[in-house]
Amino acid sequence: MGLIDKVLSIWLKDRGIKSYDELTEKEKKIYEERKKELEEGLGGITIPKLEELINDLRQALKKELLNYENPKEKDLFLKARLKNLEDLIDLIHLPETRKQNLENQIKRSGE
Repeated sequence: MGLIDKVLSIWLKDRGIKSYDELTEKEKKIYEERKKELEEGLGGITIPKLEELINDLRQALKKELLNYENPKEKDLFLKARLKNLEDLIDLIHLPETRKQNLENQIKRSGE
């Protein structure tokens, strides 16, 4: 197992996913694309690309949540994963949000 595989394995485990096999087919495809980019020297991963990845994962989770036959435990797990992805998007936008808030405060204090 290479370094990138170890990093991605830890990343999955941190999110409660024990193995690659637990991913949906769509998630596996996205995982493989991102792994290839990492292997190619981060492949120019940018904030917009990261947002696109997270949004793809969010859409896949939302679709899976629509399955009314999900056991309660799986449903709770999927909701937690979705919440984590939404928190990650908020974290990505945090610097922009803080900058905008500071600019707004400066404008209001100058009036």
